[in-house]
Amino acid sequence: LTVGLAHRLLATCSLPLDDDDGMLLPVVQQAALVLNSLFWAGEPRHVQMLVACQAIPVLVGLLSAQAPLNHVALDCIWKIMNMPSNMSSTPKTDLCHLLARSAASEQLVVQLQRSFDESRQRSHTQAIEPTAGANSRADAAAAGWVDLSEQH
Repeated sequence: LTVGLAHRLLATCSLPLDDDDGMLLPVVQQAALVLNSLFWAGEPRHVQMLVACQAIPVLVGLLSAQAPLNHVALDCIWKIMNMPSNMSSTPKTDLCHLLARSAASEQLVVQLQRSFDESRQRSHTQAIEPTAGANSRADAAAAGWVDLSEQH
């Protein structure tokens, strides 16, 4: 991973998603998936380089997007915050300051509320329709949830 590639990847993830013809959304989605794979499969120095190239504000911007982009952003932020301290030269307090400067708290609260509402709606639907749980993985995929655990 080079600094130039990191900057181009983050710039692609920052493209506006409300374009008229919808042509940018697939490009941003692919860039976000590449970014996610770099965070999870890459070396700790790749994560540090992406953070140094302003990945946190880009990820916070993706939090306001629809699924699966917001899930990818949450996944990457999770990786940044849970990197072992012996692998990162950046203290967690500094990362928290970067998140705060990027107005991440509001976006994270919105994501938590969405997740809570979706979970409550699913449990209410399953209580009404007992067979609804059989296709939960297909339903989650249809709703835009991406199971990233299989990619790690």
